Amino acid sequence: MTGKNLKPWNAVITVLFFVWCAGAVTQQALALPNPCQPLNKTNYVKKVDNFLVIFDASESMGGTFQGRQKLSFAKDIVRCMNETIPDIQLVGGLRSFGRGYGLFSINATGMLYGMADYSKQGLQAGLDMITFPAGNTPLSQAIAAGTEDLKSAQGDMAVIIVSDGGATTDDPVKAAENMKQTYGDRICIYTITVGNDFAGLHTMKRIAHAGECGFMVTSARIATEEGMTDFVEEVFLKKKTQPVKAAPAPPAAPKVVENIVLGNIQFDTDSAVIKPEFYPVLDNAAKVLQKFGDKKVIVEGHTDSTGSESYNLDLSIRRAESVMKYLVAKGISAERLIVKGYGEQQPIADNTTSEGRRKNRRMEFKVLE
Repeated sequence: MTGKNLKPWNAVITVLFFVWCAGAVTQQALALPNPCQPLNKTNYVKKVDNFLVIFDASESMGGTFQGRQKLSFAKDIVRCMNETIPDIQLVGGLRSFGRGYGLFSINATGMLYGMADYSKQGLQAGLDMITFPAGNTPLSQAIAAGTEDLKSAQGDMAVIIVSDGGATTDDPVKAAENMKQTYGDRICIYTITVGNDFAGLHTMKRIAHAGECGFMVTSARIATEEGMTDFVEEVFLKKKTQPVKAAPAPPAAPKVVENIVLGNIQFDTDSAVIKPEFYPVLDNAAKVLQKFGDKKVIVEGHTDSTGSESYNLDLSIRRAESVMKYLVAKGISAERLIVKGYGEQQPIADNTTSEGRRKNRRMEFKVLE
């Protein structure tokens, strides 16, 4: 083959080389240390007395995320979390759902470890029982069963749900709300979303929101030693308080560096559907938010006073989520956006007039420092 004929092949080989390198970088970015190092508990005390991991072993976890099977990646996340937890006295448990831990019936969920005095070996043995992804996704049943698992627990609790959030049966958000209602301030719900499916992220965010004091984090975010350390600290530990002469000042609220007003994003009464005439406003908002790099943005939903206060609060959250979905479709990272709903609590106009109510059905954006 002549040098002239070799040129196209050289180009192909070069492209394949860079594709291979990109894949290698992706794998490295998602490769957790093995083993992961336990935290030094010297400067911390435990924040919870009990924890329960609810793990998705359903068929949807057989998909891939950045070159890895989601089930394998999720097991790696829980394995590293288990190794990072410091030597503190806890009661722990692991519940799985789907059919990825044995040939069980549809809507299967089962306890693979605990609730028992926590040991790293015990939790890992339960995790090792999950071998393949299969079955549907009965997350709501698993959360309901988890509520029963914690009935005998004493003290504060953390529930950690690991899932892609996809193809769930029934209503897992309602099940999380029931769990929160059962245990009140004693429990916080944390969700780890495996993958980047928007619907799954949305579901997992709403589940964490139902727990009030927890949060959603993506598996990619904690797939590093630093990310996992931060997660374990946040869920399981709090820093020891140092004696002080005077009471410490309350933590400062996040500073708003930019309050963007691009015209009100309005909605019809009892609706979370964005009107098409406001698409250009949101398109401009997306362009402006891109200029702030990775800064967090609060997406605030507001309603008029029509309907009950509790209904309006839920409606405002749904409206904010609709706007968040639109912005993500325009290229804004979902992890930058913080959804908040205030219902009818912060009116800017008179709710006794139709014009005032129209103005109160709005969205606002706040860029944080």
